Amino acid sequence: MKSMLVATEQILNEQDIRNIQRVAQFSTPPVEAIHLLIPTEVHEPLLLKVLDQLALLDFNAASRTAFSAEKGALTHRQEAQEISRTSHLLLKDAGFQVEITIASGDPVAVMRSIVEADDSVQAIIITNPHPVQDSLNLNWTNKAQDSLGIPVLHLLSGTERIED
Repeated sequence: MKSMLVATEQILNEQDIRNIQRVAQFSTPPVEAIHLLIPTEVHEPLLLKVLDQLALLDFNAASRTAFSAEKGALTHRQEAQEISRTSHLLLKDAGFQVEITIASGDPVAVMRSIVEADDSVQAIIITNPHPVQDSLNLNWTNKAQDSLGIPVLHLLSGTERIED
């Protein structure tokens, strides 16, 4: 049975599940299993994060980010557990067999090991918009597209929009 790797930084929503179903349906053979990767450490320079939020006109978030301390490992792990629980239920309800990996460290290296172990045929990375990082090709999704050896689709969470 062929699997698809799905990596996300936040809880999947109904639109994300519909997008995953569409991609899985048109794979040959159709994908029935999902390996969900939830990275707990996506190293994102603080300045780029603030610039992304300003580009999205989210001034409150930019202010909070600029004047707050970084989240600790425990906070990241707790958030990943919540993402795992909720997203797992949604994927199961959509008819997929689901395996979940919560991983710290370089998400692209973890993705490579999952792709090799599961014989994944496709990867989908679902993130919030990062306009500055995406424009400058500085995010981990661009690195994944360059190094996984399978098709990688970068989707914006809650939309049908594909990031290039």
